[in-house]
Amino acid sequence: MFLTGPVVSKNTRCCTTHNYRGHSNNDVTLYFCKRSFLGLKILVPFLRKAVFLRTSDAGLHFRRRFLSSSKASLEGVTEGSHETKFGFIALLGKTNSGKSTLLNSLVETKVAVVTPKVQTTRTKIIGIFTQGTSQLAFMDTPGIFAPKKRLERAMIEVAKKARNEADLIVLVVDAANALRSRNGMLDETTLEIAKLCRLRKTSSELFLCLNKVDLVSISQLMQVEAFVVNSLNLPFRKIFKISALNSQGVREMRDSLIPFLPQGPWLFEPDDMTSMSMRSYAAEITREKLFLNLRQELPYAIAVETVDWKDNSDGSIRILQHIFVERESQKVIILGRGGQNLKNLGVAARQELAQVFGKPVHLFLQVKVRKDWSEDVEYYKNWGLKYRV
Repeated sequence: MFLTGPVVSKNTRCCTTHNYRGHSNNDVTLYFCKRSFLGLKILVPFLRKAVFLRTSDAGLHFRRRFLSSSKASLEGVTEGSHETKFGFIALLGKTNSGKSTLLNSLVETKVAVVTPKVQTTRTKIIGIFTQGTSQLAFMDTPGIFAPKKRLERAMIEVAKKARNEADLIVLVVDAANALRSRNGMLDETTLEIAKLCRLRKTSSELFLCLNKVDLVSISQLMQVEAFVVNSLNLPFRKIFKISALNSQGVREMRDSLIPFLPQGPWLFEPDDMTSMSMRSYAAEITREKLFLNLRQELPYAIAVETVDWKDNSDGSIRILQHIFVERESQKVIILGRGGQNLKNLGVAARQELAQVFGKPVHLFLQVKVRKDWSEDVEYYKNWGLKYRV
């Protein structure tokens, strides 16, 4: 027997339960997806199992996690939920403020791709760090900028949604560039981000992170802090001064966030590092290599999709990926003379994937022309992006 419902949305906190039916043979299974639900007393005397559903892969699929196999163990989790902490922490900021580098430093592993180019991050990337009884889910978001195209507008919408989902919000500001302003004011983009922060839910705590402090002197940093704080006029609970690239002050920042986490059960396993699937991660690594090796605007006209994944009997992995471009001329550039450019890109991606997965990887790349792929609703659906913004 089972509990009918719940209705699960792409928002991991949305859950609607309806009626249930069952009998005394201990065969009722409860499905739920709202983490605060664990803090309630479950009034089902014959509950056999509780199954937690959470979205992963930016909405690509549901991942099931069994929290208990009996009523007794479930009650233990419920009672112990007040002893653990969990919170979503949104990293918001301009493009190239160092959010992805900060995410990787916070979780002490590479979960987000990083390039010198702006707008590298296209969707929400969740990095997970578990310490003691606390679990922190950091949400890297696309950098805020003035959008012109549909994809750009969808990227900005991701940041707005993360703001609404977050328990804590960290506004990341490039300290090295903060003073390069006109008329003694912060740039308009950062001021717009401040407006987003003011519209956050009332329970969200707000923090300021001054990044890249290794590029400024102590006296300049003091000037930057005063300038940014006065310009933004936001109720920051704490101000962090860090260098994400060098991990300077990052551990202290992470530890300082823990007391502000709400009490509740963890949403991820203790050894989880990201909610992203291996297929999506592999696509991101290949896209990173394209961003690093292609000139000018070409990377922004490219999408990468993992279309086939096979675990071979010898322990290796066979991965087939499609690289989508909008024009034949772009395909020629990616291929290079005699296909050498694509080969070099493939080698770089394959080597990193083999290191990450700890096994040999056979990576096959195919470049395909798909005109206006950035207007394809399926692309937005697969990456959890909103098509109509």
